[in-house]
Amino acid sequence: RFDPSHTSIMASAMKFWKNMESKAKSPSRKKSDGRSSNDSSRLSSRSSKDKDGIVRTKESLQVKNVRKNENSKQDHVVTGEKVAPKTLNEVADLIRRRILEILPKKNTTNPNANSRRPIQAYSNIPKIKNIKWNRILYMRQLILRFWRGKGIRLCASFLTQIIPPFLIAFLRQLDQAPKAPSFQSEPISQPAREGKMEAEKKANIKEEPLTYILFGSTGDLARKKLFPALGALLSKKLIPEHVNVLACGRREKKTEEVLKKQGVKVSEEGQKLLFPRVTYMKNKTADDYKAMNAAIEDYVKKRGGGPDNRVFFFSLPPFAYASTAEMVKKYCYSKTGYTRLILEKPFGRDSDSFKKLAADTGQFFRENELYRIDHYLGKEVVLTLLPLRFSNQIFEPLWNRDHVQSVHIEWKEDLNTMGRGGYFDKYGIIRDIMQNHLLQVLILVGMDKPKSLANDDVAEKKLDLLKAVKTLEMKDTILGQFSAKKYCSYCKETDNPGYLDDETVPNDSKVPTYAMLKLSIDNDRWRGVPFLMSAGKALDERKCEVRIRFKPDKNPIFGSAMESNELVIRIQPDESIYYRVNLKKPGLDVNLLPRVLDLTYSSAFKDASSGDAYERMLLNCALGQQQLFVKTMELVEAWRIFTPLLHEIDAKKPDPILYPFGDSGPRGYRKFASDAGVELKETWQEFFQLHATEHDKLEALFTKHS
Repeated sequence: RFDPSHTSIMASAMKFWKNMESKAKSPSRKKSDGRSSNDSSRLSSRSSKDKDGIVRTKESLQVKNVRKNENSKQDHVVTGEKVAPKTLNEVADLIRRRILEILPKKNTTNPNANSRRPIQAYSNIPKIKNIKWNRILYMRQLILRFWRGKGIRLCASFLTQIIPPFLIAFLRQLDQAPKAPSFQSEPISQPAREGKMEAEKKANIKEEPLTYILFGSTGDLARKKLFPALGALLSKKLIPEHVNVLACGRREKKTEEVLKKQGVKVSEEGQKLLFPRVTYMKNKTADDYKAMNAAIEDYVKKRGGGPDNRVFFFSLPPFAYASTAEMVKKYCYSKTGYTRLILEKPFGRDSDSFKKLAADTGQFFRENELYRIDHYLGKEVVLTLLPLRFSNQIFEPLWNRDHVQSVHIEWKEDLNTMGRGGYFDKYGIIRDIMQNHLLQVLILVGMDKPKSLANDDVAEKKLDLLKAVKTLEMKDTILGQFSAKKYCSYCKETDNPGYLDDETVPNDSKVPTYAMLKLSIDNDRWRGVPFLMSAGKALDERKCEVRIRFKPDKNPIFGSAMESNELVIRIQPDESIYYRVNLKKPGLDVNLLPRVLDLTYSSAFKDASSGDAYERMLLNCALGQQQLFVKTMELVEAWRIFTPLLHEIDAKKPDPILYPFGDSGPRGYRKFASDAGVELKETWQEFFQLHATEHDKLEALFTKHS
């Protein structure tokens, strides 16, 4: 309801009202303050009394005190009283009454109208509240209403006596300003307002100039994820077809050469739409950044002007963040639109390194301009967690320590380091997977319901949960490292190398490739419920899932052998959500069997296209939606949880428990989970129901080798 164009004017007006309030609150000086009687007489001689009974002196403010006699319904004017307004409300009310009395009388043709009740004639004007913003809005509305009226111009001489010159200029600007909406209008609900804002953002993104600048465009991430994501967004018409893409690198190259190598994973339709919009530019020196800025401005000029919106993707090592951010701020910061930075992990190695990294970027950009990416937040099933919890009444009443027995978040990969051994050895499985991806999943599983889906509301509840997670210690973990294993496959001997067999890994490395952690959340919802988090490479299968086990019935009427209910949320692969329940076996007897209520995405949403996580990240950044990105304070708390454990591992270098390539985990991991209060079990019924669509492959395999 407030026109942003009047921000500076209203700031000046508010300063004036505050000065009036401070003067009104200051105690009046008396004769006894040391001044002579001559000074007092001179001061009193300068006092002036206007026709309406208002006396103005430096000592006091004499005003009419209008008191209504309810019996006679007559107004009695009491003059001569020294009534100094003590608050901003009283000052505003004084001016309000003065203006109202000068205005022409309303309803003069109506004999029942009371010509001595101007305030009642304008009773639809609400009383101002004791809130700073309401004061500004109220005074602006009040002045707008009366300044546009015919009678207000008759009291110009009065206004010039009580209002300073800068406020007179303010009133003249208001006279030409668009009319403010009535205070009596119905308020827009929060969901409706957010929906309207989202619709406006999506409409604007297709019309306004938009430039994506990809730093590190010659790397693996750009080839595997970024270029395919931009091609998909163009194919789906989610970003403007006129989008400008600058692929940047530190070496001199031709655009055609870069696209030939980096665009191999882009769809055929995406190549037709994306490749003409891509330009390769070098980003090494200050002149390179100046040329980059000139190219973007030229694109905006050709588009006919408009907001110059820029999204920078930092596919760079962390040590290059500070220098690159400084160059962007100095030479490529948008003057007419937004400038946003997407930062890729890792975000440091511990609390201290992250604080330095945050300071390097924070000195140039505000928090709402920094989008720290965690691509797991863009996965389809992870996005379903909040709707699953808060839009289905069956889950939220059970989502607490009274009904949940344990929560297990598990990440498995059936591959080795795949040539990334040198990088992985600097970080390990905890820093690479658990401190970021799995912790973000835990947050969505455990957080309380936010007031709305607004960025700040969601971030507030995320941060509240992180603050309740206790710091990890060595006793809260079990560590492992995969070793080589030989096995026979299709009558051929196959050798899977171990972690230390990687040439890029030191021979004496004790970096864990497997870890299981027990986390405790100390709040009213989860106190006493074990949260188990496990992740490992070179295991027996590839999957990532959340398994929530509910407590058994305390007073079972069908016997104590019933299985506990479990809700399993499969993030990858084969996205699905299934619920294990106990059902009666068909027949005359009452026998219970555990069965699975299965929702597999591939069958439930056959024609739906979920899209890649990086598509969402690139689109949401352009839309200004930060729910899928990680805030600074979230990372501060995340490193607070993990840093003591990581420092202890780095210092003591404990020997990890070896497990053969392709095994389910190191020796003792099941006992560790059991001691933590989590039962690791999967029934054969559950296994076959989840893999029912693969029976043809299994039958063909047996037929071939029978």
